[in-house]
Amino acid sequence: MMETLQTSWGTVGYERGGDSLPALVLLHGTGCDSADWNGVLDHLPEEIARVAINFLGHGGSSVPDEDFQFSDLAADINLAMELLAIDRPVTLGHSLGGIVAIELASRRSLEGIVFLEGWTRLSVARNAFVKRQRFGKLTEEQTSLIDQKRERTQARFFGDQLPGFWHTVTEFDGLPILGSIDVPVWEVDGCGQAKDDTKEHFLIPDRPNIRVEWIDGCGHFLYLERPDAVAGIIARASATCR
Repeated sequence: MMETLQTSWGTVGYERGGDSLPALVLLHGTGCDSADWNGVLDHLPEEIARVAINFLGHGGSSVPDEDFQFSDLAADINLAMELLAIDRPVTLGHSLGGIVAIELASRRSLEGIVFLEGWTRLSVARNAFVKRQRFGKLTEEQTSLIDQKRERTQARFFGDQLPGFWHTVTEFDGLPILGSIDVPVWEVDGCGQAKDDTKEHFLIPDRPNIRVEWIDGCGHFLYLERPDAVAGIIARASATCR
């Protein structure tokens, strides 16, 4: 069930359930929403505490009247976690949500980070992967639903809000953050769209707390193609961080 929190600019929509720790905070990608995690959550024990939060303008969250930037997304998630009394969660982010998860780690203590096709810099997506394979083995109906949701979401914004926002995303560099935190980090990617030299473009520090995992045959939307495999990684991450 969708619930909302009131902020200075509008409402933040979220869905939650379970009560066992560590809590799991789920952050969706561009043009997606909290409902996209349902398939993954179906493969996890119901007692795991989880909160799926919608970024501004997505799902059950409202669109601000003013322009906004990348850092505002992390600020909203940080505020939501404070209001919901979520302490040191394992944070899972897909695509843009993964980038936000890295920024969030610079603002508060996390128990662990799992980012699915999320990156230290936006340029990694362009340099490391084959774009035409981003949908992997999803059906035509599934890809159509993804496109339709993205278009509906984009239509909610005003004027130059989105171009201005994406400019601030291109300026973000999460490499120093990952180089300074000691919590367990999982970078999870789909093999289906990888180039021969993909790992060279990841821009991830070589540190013992950071590991890279691959899900065979998948494109960018891992959680839709292999929700079971994603849930398995989450379960291992939660067990490691417990």
